[in-house]
Amino acid sequence: DTIRSLEALAQALEDAGSLREAEEMWRRSLHAHMVGHGSEPPSAVPAILGLARMLRQRGDAAGAAPLLRQALRLQQQVHGRRHQSTICTLSTLVVLLVQLNRRDDAAQLLSEQGFQSAVADVDEDEALVREAHREVIGLAAAPPDRSSEPDATQVAALGAA
Repeated sequence: DTIRSLEALAQALEDAGSLREAEEMWRRSLHAHMVGHGSEPPSAVPAILGLARMLRQRGDAAGAAPLLRQALRLQQQVHGRRHQSTICTLSTLVVLLVQLNRRDDAAQLLSEQGFQSAVADVDEDEALVREAHREVIGLAAAPPDRSSEPDATQVAALGAA
């Protein structure tokens, strides 16, 4: 698949430190997603995040912010607000907004996403960033939901049958 090849090449260039070339490959991949699947296909999230990462690494944080918002919106549509990848993108966007001195935007975004504790009387930017990361770490550390998996007794009963 051409899109996956473009993404693999972009990642390889990024890993090799060829940021300008990697950025171009992420752009091509994103364009291919949009041409083949519409203006905002969920399948484009890896390309959107890759391009945003390249822009940040190359010093264009302001250019990365709208891409992160787009990826966040698509991830919410596919996975919901509490999925680990959604929360990770949210955290990255919040940190970026704080770095861009857009603290109010970061606080509003967290509030919109239901993270009220992160915006209550925050006195310094670092506190906002720490709270966003705490949410990510908490979700990443949470055990997976296995409520629909059979327990040991059910597995044993199936084996005896």
